[in-house]
Amino acid sequence: MAEKLLTAEQVADEVGLDESTVIRLRKQRKIPAVKLGYRTFRFCLPSVEAALGKLEIKAVKAEQ
Repeated sequence: MAEKLLTAEQVADEVGLDESTVIRLRKQRKIPAVKLGYRTFRFCLPSVEAALGKLEIKAVKAEQ
């Protein structure tokens, strides 16, 4: 079964970020998104969580 596509607001609620942060990360291409229209994007939660996990690992390595 295909994963449900979520809005930036729904993703923000699920992962504990602010909606503006989700949008900023999408614009920076740090999290994947599906473009549905001119200004309409949706997110697949497992893909976003995986991308955020990679960002967290990079941040920890940079601090060391």
